[in-house]
Amino acid sequence: MIHRPAKVALVERCSVTNSSHKQFGRETMKPVITSLIAALSLAAMAAPAVAQNIDTRAAANITFVGLGHAPETPTIGQTFVVPVGQTAISSFSIRMAAVPATVVFRGELMAWDTVNDRATGAVLYQSADVSTSGATVQDINFTIPGGATVVPGQTYVIIATTVNSVGPPSDHGDVSYSTGDPLPGVSAVYLNAPNVQANFTTATWDTTLSPKDLGVTVNFVPAAPTAVPTLTEWAMIGLTLTLAGAGVVLLVRRRRMLQA
Repeated sequence: MIHRPAKVALVERCSVTNSSHKQFGRETMKPVITSLIAALSLAAMAAPAVAQNIDTRAAANITFVGLGHAPETPTIGQTFVVPVGQTAISSFSIRMAAVPATVVFRGELMAWDTVNDRATGAVLYQSADVSTSGATVQDINFTIPGGATVVPGQTYVIIATTVNSVGPPSDHGDVSYSTGDPLPGVSAVYLNAPNVQANFTTATWDTTLSPKDLGVTVNFVPAAPTAVPTLTEWAMIGLTLTLAGAGVVLLVRRRRMLQA
C-alpha cells in the first residue's frame, strides 16, 4: 500500500477547504447583491427631475442703448449653451432697462453658428409683437407653446428684434447687461445690418460686448418625472436593506467560523 505523505494530504484538505470558502462566499453574496440592487432601484425612483435653467439677471447691473427702430440698433441677443440633459426650452426672458412702450419688438429663438458669429437655420420660435409698460426696468417674458426642441451641448441665441414690427422711427431704449461674465464662453450680441430677418443668418453679428451677458432667463422643460415610491415601497426598501445588511453580517461570521 502506498501512503501519501501527511503534508501532501494537509495541502489537499486546505485546497478543498479554500475552494469551499470561495464557493460559499459567491453563493451567499448573490442574494445580498440582488437585494441591494433592488433597493437602490426603488430609491432612485424618488429622484426628482431637475431642469438646469439659466438666469443672469443678478449680474445685469449696467445698461446699453441697444434696442429700437431704425436707424437705432434693431436686434440684440444672448447666446447660450444648452446644458447636458436638457432637450426643450419652455420660455425665456430679456431684461429691459429703459425701453419705452413705443418700441415694438418680437422675441425669437434660433441656433447659433459659433464659427461665423451669426444665427443659423430656421427660426425655432417667434413671438407676436410686444412692448414694455414704460421705460422702467422689467423682464419681458416669452412662453413657447409646447416647447422648442434643442440639442444638449449646442449653442443657441435668444433675440429681441424690431425688424418684423412697426414703430416710430428712432425710438429706442436701454437694455440691461452684466459687468462680469455670468455665462462663460458665450455673450451678448447685436446686429446693425439692414432691417430684414434674412440678415440674421447671413451677416456677422457684433460681439464686441463679449464676455458680457444680457440679463436673461432661459427655462427648460423638465424631464418626465419618475414615479415616487409609495409608503409600502419605502417599507420594502427598508426591509431589503436590513436583510442585505444581515446577510453581510452572516457571511462574515460564517467565514470566521470556517477559518477557526
